[in-house]
Amino acid sequence: MALHNADDKNHAITKSIFEDIVNEKKYSRLITSDYVIDEAVTTCRVRTKRHDLSVELGEAILKSESILTLKINDQIFTVTWDLYKKYKDIDLSFTDCTNVVLMRIYDINQIFTFDAQFDMFKFLRIPY
Repeated sequence: MALHNADDKNHAITKSIFEDIVNEKKYSRLITSDYVIDEAVTTCRVRTKRHDLSVELGEAILKSESILTLKINDQIFTVTWDLYKKYKDIDLSFTDCTNVVLMRIYDINQIFTFDAQFDMFKFLRIPY
């Protein structure tokens, strides 16, 4: 979202990291999910009030050769729901919980996010 919103406080650092991803300088590939894409496109439209920017973001993600999109199936959904219910006192969205579950399943230990709540799961948060 920050990449496609020049007014976002994280725009510059996000742009720099995405350039490194595309050029394979520092990171090899991004992994996302269909739920993250849904959240990103929707949030982009709500924050910018611009449909065209949200479409541009969605197209960039879906067409990118640097991004692999994982799908949330019934089993992952159920595990995610259990995790979501467990953390009632932590500011985790349902989509955040899908990230945690997918990262555990696929043994992913790095996450590109500005959300500090992922620190409790001992993931390496990028860019911090």
